[in-house]
Amino acid sequence: MAAPALPAYPWRTPKFFQVPDPEWHFGRPVTATEEGKKWMQGADGEDAFKGMDATTVPRRDLYQLMKSGIVPRPIAFVSTTSADGIDNIAPFSSLNFVTGVVSFFVQSGDNGPSDTLNNLRTGHGFVVSVISEPWVTQACVTGLNAPPGISEWALSGLTKIASRTVTPPRVKESAFSMECELMHTHEIRDAQSGDLEYTHVLGRVKYIHVRRDVLTERGVVDIQKLKPVAHIGDISYCTIGDVFRMRPSTWAEVEPFIPDEMKRDARGGETLLQMHRMGCLNIVCRDSIVSSTQAFPRIMSNQLPAYPWHTPQFVQVPDPEWKYGKPITATEEGKKWMEGVDEEDAFNSVDPATYPHRDLYQLMKSAIVPRPIAFVSTTSADGIDNIAPFSSLNFVTGVVSFFIQQGDHGPSDTLTNIRTGNGFVVSIISEPWIANAHAAGLTAPPGVSEWGFTGLTKVASKNVKPPRVKESAFSMECELMHTHEICDLHTGAVQYTHVLGRVSCIHVRRNVLTERGVVDIQKLKPVARIGDISYCTIGDIFRMRAPSWEEAEPLIPEELKRDAKGAQ
Repeated sequence: MAAPALPAYPWRTPKFFQVPDPEWHFGRPVTATEEGKKWMQGADGEDAFKGMDATTVPRRDLYQLMKSGIVPRPIAFVSTTSADGIDNIAPFSSLNFVTGVVSFFVQSGDNGPSDTLNNLRTGHGFVVSVISEPWVTQACVTGLNAPPGISEWALSGLTKIASRTVTPPRVKESAFSMECELMHTHEIRDAQSGDLEYTHVLGRVKYIHVRRDVLTERGVVDIQKLKPVAHIGDISYCTIGDVFRMRPSTWAEVEPFIPDEMKRDARGGETLLQMHRMGCLNIVCRDSIVSSTQAFPRIMSNQLPAYPWHTPQFVQVPDPEWKYGKPITATEEGKKWMEGVDEEDAFNSVDPATYPHRDLYQLMKSAIVPRPIAFVSTTSADGIDNIAPFSSLNFVTGVVSFFIQQGDHGPSDTLTNIRTGNGFVVSIISEPWIANAHAAGLTAPPGVSEWGFTGLTKVASKNVKPPRVKESAFSMECELMHTHEICDLHTGAVQYTHVLGRVSCIHVRRNVLTERGVVDIQKLKPVARIGDISYCTIGDIFRMRAPSWEEAEPLIPEELKRDAKGAQ
């Protein structure tokens, strides 16, 4: 499995650093830093971007391209139980969440729905278990397309633990597992043939099990202890790299520090802005604004090391000696990971129905990591351009997926704009301009365009009305396919809206493409969201190809080839 020429896998803990650009201020362009200048070199060339019609690109090529551009993606097991009691387990990287809800896609097989989808529809529920570094090899192995009657559990060396509220077992080795019930499914069909390609699944979280030794004093998961692993392009996985934190600010805090010329809406009107500014200053004391946000992104202690600009490296797989059925405790790192797991109080159990909503959000946000981040740019019915960053993002071939939170006064600008029929653009965010991206998360008042104060550049799209972000190396023009509202169980109020968009055109910087026509992770320099106010970069990269059953079958001991009932 390992490439001998590569360095051995380095077991290490992610470290915290200062933000990439501690001198950033509103309107500061990407080219104000040396790294930003390097990033933007050649971006103005006529052939700098390769534009592709997503409706005519071969499906496999489109999948590989999107898989390499929307990164990194959290990976987790989904365990299910069939109608006749056979347990199934499979890894997924099309995973995301909002408070109390998980989301993922299930691909249709050549012979119809997969075992996972059939099992989900039995009403037995399912379990989502986050995968960690010491046992990531098992994630690859359980992706093996074993024939009916062969249990992936036995092949992997993973351990079943009975769940509390659903039939399928959870994974003992996982530090964070969620028992779920099926809420909603939506079929995604080929636009030309009408054939079923994917089913999008939404699940309501009923119960959470989290290892106590990975929790912080605040009751959220410690990224340095969870050791999550993510899926990136082709057959590659990555670890968490460097971590930095940027606190979100309110409009009332930062409005006095944004130059007036940046606070114009698309029509250049100022009356509303002046009125709103007076209201802000009446609500928030200017002294507190100055002390807390005058240097907007510099919210971490200067005692942290300066941000290290470096390129992620390829290394060998974590356990090059792994074989089918080998338990996690067969390695030193695996032994350390499993220490104390058999104790009665090893896991903290959480009932989402009774857990405070905000605490539940922070807990899930800290464990389902790392999550790719991107801008969604939209245009209102009266022509005002809007831009906002999202980390609840994922994809399948030709389709993007994300959640939009309901605002205090109804649907957000992004959702309202998406519903106009103008389309939208999803633009992946990269390391050299993360400060600009973070600033766009500010909730500006109606009539204020975030474009003006972020220092980002608009470029006209080909098929949709909203512009794309020039600084982004990977942008997707999309049209709305489907929305689904997620409501509070008790009040019935809308909390989130899930959005599915059909990709109509992709723009990708030619200088980040490999010879194979996919995105080079070392050149894309993606950034991801993790828990609380933290972001992370890509760490070490390793590659594991999922073998076919024909390749793997001769290597599997006969005693492991038993179905869940032990019939063989």
